[in-house]
Amino acid sequence: MWVYFDESGHPHPNDSCPKSVLVAVCIEESINRDMTRNLHNMKKDLLGTEDCELKGSSLLRKSTFEKVVKKRELVECFFNYLRDLPFTVFAMIMPRPSRVPNWNLTSLPNQYEFLLLRVQNLALEMDDKALLIFDDGGPSGIWQEHGPSDINLARAITNYLFRHAVGKSLDRIYEVPMFVKSLITPGVQIADMIARCIRIYEEKGLYTATRSTDPFESAIRRYYGIIEDKKRDFIDESTTMYGFSRLSDQVICGLPLQP
Repeated sequence: MWVYFDESGHPHPNDSCPKSVLVAVCIEESINRDMTRNLHNMKKDLLGTEDCELKGSSLLRKSTFEKVVKKRELVECFFNYLRDLPFTVFAMIMPRPSRVPNWNLTSLPNQYEFLLLRVQNLALEMDDKALLIFDDGGPSGIWQEHGPSDINLARAITNYLFRHAVGKSLDRIYEVPMFVKSLITPGVQIADMIARCIRIYEEKGLYTATRSTDPFESAIRRYYGIIEDKKRDFIDESTTMYGFSRLSDQVICGLPLQP
């Protein structure tokens, strides 16, 4: 199983986004080839070239939706394709924190730990192992302040899986993550689009019962419904581990709470 991670926004008090989202998109290795071919064909048919990136920041925005017909058609086709694509998605949804998170380079922030717990459970169900895949730029924030963020994140993941009491039990996750270029990796592009869609949905409060008359917001609500159908909750006798979790300010800022 290949697990593609991406973020939209960043949980920091100075970030421009009121909310941020970190996602993990889990796809069986056997379908990656067909998925790559189908997405390349989609881009070529609608834009005339396959050498372009599905990027939420450029495609999932109101101006593009209203004014660029071909890109709007691409977004519609993309989410219609996701409807039938077999995958599982987990997401950590975070408000802008009130203070700088208490993170360091030797341990994983809570949102990463919680996603790895869900990936472990899914891999157990599938009797498979999970390869973690990130954009080669790595995450933002503290990771970029002290050298290459991809190297820092890789070290933090390895430390967690080898030294953390819970991390050492996650035996279905490969210890060394992979970093790839998003331009040529459709799985990362899917994670990017999903993270952006969830963030817009949350920021605009589209989970409320009130129906928006704005065409862009109505489209985001539809896209979110497709994504939500792909989430997975884990329920046992004592607890429920939700596939989508809205984290509190305390959790984001690094206090040691239960997932």
